[in-house]
Amino acid sequence: MAGLAWSTAFCAMWQTFLLIRAIRRYVKLPIDDAVLGSWFRSAVLSVLMGLVLYPVIQRVDMTALTRIESAGLLLFLVAVGGGIYLAGAWLVKAPELRWLLKRSAG
Repeated sequence: MAGLAWSTAFCAMWQTFLLIRAIRRYVKLPIDDAVLGSWFRSAVLSVLMGLVLYPVIQRVDMTALTRIESAGLLLFLVAVGGGIYLAGAWLVKAPELRWLLKRSAG
């Protein structure tokens, strides 16, 4: 199972490299300060989300859960994690959040 995860991650990185190389035909500098800032914000918000959710996961005995309880826990973790990420994006005034809200309104 770990091999599948590693191969997926490697293929995603390879695809990103190829896409950045291909886009250089149209954009002189595809990775500028705005992109680096976005990556940094995403990394910080992801770490924050993980720090909040990790203690929750540690308190639960995963082997004792039924399928319904596992699905409920997953739903809870996704909802809380998404809420933390969105709240953090709102606090740091991430431009991506404005783009998302503009698209959903239009």
